[in-house]
Amino acid sequence: MSVILVTGSYDHEIGFWEAWSGICSRTISRSGEAGQVHKLSLAVSPDKCLLAAAIYKKVYIYETASSSSTPLTSLDAHTMNVTAVSFHSEGKRLVTGSEDGTIRIWDLSSRIKVRLRKPHSELGDRIDQQRLKVLANHKCG
Repeated sequence: MSVILVTGSYDHEIGFWEAWSGICSRTISRSGEAGQVHKLSLAVSPDKCLLAAAIYKKVYIYETASSSSTPLTSLDAHTMNVTAVSFHSEGKRLVTGSEDGTIRIWDLSSRIKVRLRKPHSELGDRIDQQRLKVLANHKCG
């Protein structure tokens, strides 16, 4: 079984690395100001078919098996940097969090924002990956 690590950085690239060999098997190159991988958060869907990459204020959805650098779709997510993304355990919804203090829940089949939440003050303004993962898999949502 192959283990793949996914990385992103300020060099405008998202890399797929084979864990055992250290070989970069795929690169998604982004270019220009809008393509800078800034405040990067990544999430892989439960079925391992989709990669969600938060880049600046948007979230881009890529097919993990594709060799294309073109995303399947993009979500105009927030008014400030997206700091966290997480797939629901069934893979049908994506939850995003941002420096703007909001959490958005997306229906991936329609790319529609299902809900917009302003978190309680104890969560703070910045929504991080660990806090979002707990929310994404909560049974009451």
